Amino acid sequence: MDAKILVIDDEALIVKMVENRLKASGYQVITASNGQEGLDKLQKEKPDLIILDVLMPVMGGFDFYKAIKKDPKNKNIPIIVLTARSAMKDVFLGLDIDDFISKPFEPAELLSKVEASLIKKALLLCDDPFVTDKMTPPIKSNGYEIEIVKDEESMLEKGKGVKYKILIIHLPLLKKGPKELAAAILKLKSSGSKVILYCDVHVKGAENNNSFAIGEVKNEWAKAGFKDFFDSRISPVPFADFVNSMII
Repeated sequence: MDAKILVIDDEALIVKMVENRLKASGYQVITASNGQEGLDKLQKEKPDLIILDVLMPVMGGFDFYKAIKKDPKNKNIPIIVLTARSAMKDVFLGLDIDDFISKPFEPAELLSKVEASLIKKALLLCDDPFVTDKMTPPIKSNGYEIEIVKDEESMLEKGKGVKYKILIIHLPLLKKGPKELAAAILKLKSSGSKVILYCDVHVKGAENNNSFAIGEVKNEWAKAGFKDFFDSRISPVPFADFVNSMII
């Protein structure tokens, strides 16, 4: 493996243990003792993954998170939060975090979550070859493996297995609305995954397919936590540019 991982923690023993385990598994490792030092390292290095402690001197994990999400070059690096206090998870709930590890932890758990966070898999719900041909190039060009399913049931079945970094859902194929599907879709993704709702024709709930009705459907999904909505008929940018802005 040649993935590079930035470990940010103020506990020297934890850092050394994590560093040794990761290096033994073939990863490159960079370390920092607080969030500010982590930001400084990001100016020189381009890690594939960040393992981030929460409570640290100088700059804690949450302030580091806020800073990195403002940086266009680094905002999409996956982050695993490492904390001794399970309550700290609540601070990051709903944010763009890939996973959590609670201290103390077993090396096997660390390596398993690191491996899962580095896998770049995308799930695409679409049964129209023409639409699929438009969706797949920007995903593949960013190094993602793509699985394609053609109906809602097959998509939900995937929730029993792999977690996906990107889910692209062709809305006309959904039989149910966001209230019924939100929880099931969340099972398909890790905390930091991107979900893109793709619309190009009539969708359930948008009678007459007018712009006002489409807006209402969009608002319903946004209320359920899904805000990345692409309508190919009215978008000012191509789909490839829309995807690249989210995942590069």
